[in-house]
Amino acid sequence: NLAVIGTGEKANLMFIRAYLAEGYAIPTQQESREYPGGYTEVRKIGLIPRIVKADVESLYPSIMLRYRIKPSADHLDVFLPTLERLRRLRLDAKARAKKTQGAESAYWDGLQGSFKILINCFDDQTEILTPDGFKSISEVQVGELVYSLNPTTQQVELKPVTATYRQFYRGKMVALKSGSVDFLLTPNHRCLVQARDSGQLLWREAGELVGKSGVLLPPLQPLPPIEPTPEYFDLAQWCERHEIAYEQIEKDGVAYLRHPCSGQVGQPHKAQPRYYPIHAFMELLGWYITEGVLYSSQRKEYGNGRVRGVFYRVTIYQKNAQGREAVRRLLETLGIEYSEDRNGFHFCSRLWYEFFLRECGCGSYQKRIPPWVFRWSPEVLEYLLYGLLAGDGDSRKTGKRFSTVSVQLREDFIRLCCHLGTRTTDRGYDGCYRIGVWAKTGRPHLHKRHSGWQDYEGMIYCLTVADNHTVLAGRNKLLNWTGQSYYGYLGAPFNFNDYDAAEAVTLKGQELVKQIAAEIERLGGTVVEIDTDGVYFQPPDHVQTEADEIAFVEEVGKILPEGIRLAYDGRYKAMLSVKTKNYVLQGYDGKLIFKGASLRSRADEKFGREFLNRAIEHLLNGKPEKVAEDYQRLAKQILNGDIDIDQLCRRERITDKSKQPSHPLYELAKRFQIGDYIMVYRKRDGSLGLLEEYAGDEDREHYVEKLYKFAARLEDLFPNFDSMFPKPQAIIQAEKQPSLFD
Repeated sequence: NLAVIGTGEKANLMFIRAYLAEGYAIPTQQESREYPGGYTEVRKIGLIPRIVKADVESLYPSIMLRYRIKPSADHLDVFLPTLERLRRLRLDAKARAKKTQGAESAYWDGLQGSFKILINCFDDQTEILTPDGFKSISEVQVGELVYSLNPTTQQVELKPVTATYRQFYRGKMVALKSGSVDFLLTPNHRCLVQARDSGQLLWREAGELVGKSGVLLPPLQPLPPIEPTPEYFDLAQWCERHEIAYEQIEKDGVAYLRHPCSGQVGQPHKAQPRYYPIHAFMELLGWYITEGVLYSSQRKEYGNGRVRGVFYRVTIYQKNAQGREAVRRLLETLGIEYSEDRNGFHFCSRLWYEFFLRECGCGSYQKRIPPWVFRWSPEVLEYLLYGLLAGDGDSRKTGKRFSTVSVQLREDFIRLCCHLGTRTTDRGYDGCYRIGVWAKTGRPHLHKRHSGWQDYEGMIYCLTVADNHTVLAGRNKLLNWTGQSYYGYLGAPFNFNDYDAAEAVTLKGQELVKQIAAEIERLGGTVVEIDTDGVYFQPPDHVQTEADEIAFVEEVGKILPEGIRLAYDGRYKAMLSVKTKNYVLQGYDGKLIFKGASLRSRADEKFGREFLNRAIEHLLNGKPEKVAEDYQRLAKQILNGDIDIDQLCRRERITDKSKQPSHPLYELAKRFQIGDYIMVYRKRDGSLGLLEEYAGDEDREHYVEKLYKFAARLEDLFPNFDSMFPKPQAIIQAEKQPSLFD
């Protein structure tokens, strides 16, 4: 029964029982440390016909049995015989899963999976900070870059995700929660802590932290830039990127820009500088996002035949004397021609109007930080933070506090502070989001009141990050450095674990799978993707039938040592490869098999799932242009309100987290019980509404942006993606632009 259940804890008890029966002492657990993981590689992207899959049956157990790799503390030789029994059970269950259908097949498949690995995981509410912003851990894909802390140098680096994993879990979780920490982890999750005296980073199991006081976590640090930070912001370059017309004129050797259709008829057009020092530009962003308002007039014809053209104005409201001086000095530094009254500062420019409208939003509920600024250095982002706090910040004993009613700006502001290595505290929503900014970052402390055990039932997730095996993660936007990755018994925190043995196993696994790939290529095949214990490949032209393919796999397998078997695991008409561990397999019977959440996820809205399904069908049929046509058609339908609201909704489950004031579901959650499922959509004011209370107030622009993100999952399949899939703001502006007949 223990073998059938298959959990690492019960396997550990099997070994302990055997040793106690013989009167042997039980060894203590080894200190946790890192070791290499499985090998993955994508060699071809796109649509590839005639695919065969071959994999090594139970790769790691087979390696342990073939090379007699076992824990050094296993003096009774219990480990390898037990492993052999488990391997036989798994292979038998796997074979039964292939021979049966429906619920019975699912049962055997789940059973064989339970023998594979022991994992350390996060709960489903955990978020990861990536260069593209916050992402639910369930949405992070293999190949994505994440921020990772090097445990040796303690420097922040960008590293790719090399593997992801998810499974259903029922049992105890470790809750770590304070004003600066929020984790819900499996007991064996490896946490990163810092020695109080030396500052050295150490690994500790989450279960070891329960009830402990004085635990220090590593401090946050500024995050590295994704690209070089420019010295100047070039307004003309931005206009060209968004296809906005402009004219350039010279004044005293300085370049100025103006829109060719702006200004009053018969009057000279207002021009503003082309180039702006980047630090001053970032501060201006902060002031506009918090205090800025946009205004455009209507074209008017007078009775005397005169015509007043349309003019566009940007206003920065500010009545505070100190704030007025700061804005005045900033506009003069930027060289922007402005006027001033008792309410604030005004400057006219169609180009700046379009910039702020498209990049930062208009109206308090729609304000946001342009996502591309997060690619720049923390030194420049400091000026943006200054502008934001100068506009909508106030002082507290522990630091500053920022206030906003915009859901997106709340998230952007917290993200900004993360990039600066500054901790925040989200005070929740009381008609306004109030975010505390710590004056001193320091190292978060965990006391015994901050930890405990919590019952959990649901999906859990983990991922593996190259080299460092650390990630910036947390719940409720309280991010901290922690460990990750999954591993087998040898690398788990049990009495008979052995990290040297675990490393030997994974390194041998990498060696074998690379040998298999090389042999396939030598025999005339083409390797498409390598995934830990298996290879997808195109067979040589002379290999046509299933019997030929089986014989070819057997020929490749002859290079493997005795006891390690390469098995034929299927044939497919085509494979649509998107990125590592994200692909679609098309069987010869037309059936599709999806792998990876970027192509199919239950968390996606219905319109997005259906768009991706149609896109995959078009790509498999060799019609990529149809995907672009579908994208533009659907975007216009969304903007025009021609799509049913149930297509835009998503299903949400009410959890403990939903009852917290900072959660987007907070107001709705008051009306439901924990465990209830509800259908929600995003409203124009940024809040969430119930499907049954829909009032024609969906945030259509938000859903066009979501559609673009769905399309972007397929970006690697389109060499000319940018021209085929216009960005959301370009589509939105095109729909708003009146035609000659309006």
